[in-house]
Amino acid sequence: MGIFSRHMKKKRSHADGFTLVELMVVLAIIGVLTTIVAVNVFKTKDVANVKATGMALNAIKTGIDQFQMVEGRYPSDLEELKEQGYVKGKLADPWDTPYFYVAEFSNDGSRVISYSVFSAGPDRQAGTTDDIGNPETEGTGETDTFGP
Repeated sequence: MGIFSRHMKKKRSHADGFTLVELMVVLAIIGVLTTIVAVNVFKTKDVANVKATGMALNAIKTGIDQFQMVEGRYPSDLEELKEQGYVKGKLADPWDTPYFYVAEFSNDGSRVISYSVFSAGPDRQAGTTDDIGNPETEGTGETDTFGP
């Protein structure tokens, strides 16, 4: 029995572990799968942020229009809109950049004739193609200018 058990021990010790090549292949597969999942998660998050920004811009535009109907003028800035209770929440996009409120005035400068509200988008730089709601760029979001 002693010879048989020694022979089995040798075979078992050879078969118990994985080779370095096998471990490297498994780690490479795990790395590839992790990369695929991470890329898809980040894409989904970006799409969700763009959609959330579009909804927030629509709420702000509604608040501006309500302000104009009640007050007879457009707000001087978005903070005034918030202080008067026409919008709630923070006035920044998901990338923590404040929303832009740009008003176009009449020739004599006495009244606003149109306005736009937009987000600088993921790159946080206004005037680039990823702006959301900016009529000056061809971004991924809305491109409307609103006014009376």
